[in-house]
Formats: sequence, C-alpha cells, structure tokens
Amino acid sequence: TIPNAPSIPSMIGKVQRHSKEFAETYHALRLMEAVGVCVVQNESTLLVGETGCGKTSLVQRLASATGRELVVQNLSLQTDSTDLLGGYRPLEIRHLARKVYLDFVDIFVSSFSRTQNSDFLAYVSAAFEKGQWKRLAQCFRRAAKMGQNKVRELAQGNGNSQSYDDNTLAAPSSWSAFSASAERFERQRLASESGLAFAFTEGALVDAIRTGK
Repeated sequence: TIPNAPSIPSMIGKVQRHSKEFAETYHALRLMEAVGVCVVQNESTLLVGETGCGKTSLVQRLASATGRELVVQNLSLQTDSTDLLGGYRPLEIRHLARKVYLDFVDIFVSSFSRTQNSDFLAYVSAAFEKGQWKRLAQCFRRAAKMGQNKVRELAQGNGNSQSYDDNTLAAPSSWSAFSASAERFERQRLASESGLAFAFTEGALVDAIRTGK
C-alpha cells in the first residue's frame, strides 16, 4: 500500500465524487495503487496499452484522488529535446514585455508609494496595453535607476530617516536583477524590429523539476 495515502475504499469515494465516468473496477483500483507505490518510491513507471484504453485517465484519477497536481506532456514522433529541456524560440514582444512589466509592478510598489506614483504607474500601464514598447522600455530603465538610487541613498544614509528593511524597500539584489531585465528587454525590443527576438523557454521537464511538481 502507499504510505500515508488513502485506503482503497476512501479512494473509491473520492473517484466517484470527482467523476462518474470513471469505472472504479477492482482491476483499475489495484493498478492505481501499484502506480501510486511507484510514485512514492520514485520509480519510473510505464503503462502499456492500446490507444484509448484508459492509461492517462487512470493516472489523472489517481492524481485527483490524492490531491496532487499532474503535468501531462504528450509525446510523438515530432517531439524533440527542446519540448522537454527547453530552448531558444522566437517570441512576440508582448510576451517578453509582460514578464518584465509584472516584475516592475511587484518591485516598484514594494519600494515606492503607490499613491504618490499613481501617474507614473498609469503611464507605464498604458504603454504596455497600447504596445508602445519603446516608451515602455524607457519607463523600465527609469524605474530601475530610481530604485538603485534609492537603495544607494539609504545605504549611505543620505536619504530620509527611513532604514532599509524588506517591508519598505525591495532588496538591492532585486533592483539589480530588474535593471538587468530592463536592459535585456531593450535589446530584445531592438531585435524584434528586425524580426530576430528570441528568448529561452523552459521545457516541461525542466519546469516540473524546478518547481518541484
């Protein structure tokens, strides 16, 4: 049996509540238990059967019954290593801008007053929504300079009496990382104008390992 896992009767009840279309036969439940043991023991598992016989459905029901997240990656003759490990792929500039923009909002409001800088935040938001990438890149670089200057002033004691802590200002390393992201976005923006914008995209396997899925 699976250590600290639901018993077969309780698993049947959970399967029934999640889907009435899954046939909770004795064979299916025993197979679910066997797969669960393999997962607990970190053993690779291979289910063999004809298309549509229920291999994927069984694993999905096991994940649902045990409250675990399931990552599905379909493989075919066209699947290559970049699908699992990742690689450089051409991306739309909006996709690149979105990640930097979200990072900008998080780090900026953690270091500066949202109310006092509402006009600047609205200006940046409008540039993102309207696809004004040159203006957006300028805002990112300006914000990075503002953040690094504030960190420097507080470190030297030349600013106000506010002392540095995680609740009033993002860590200096966070601003340095954002500054690098802003500069990288500017280079990617320039490259996109010639149709050569690329970014590294993690594959499903790497993402699952990194996030602990």
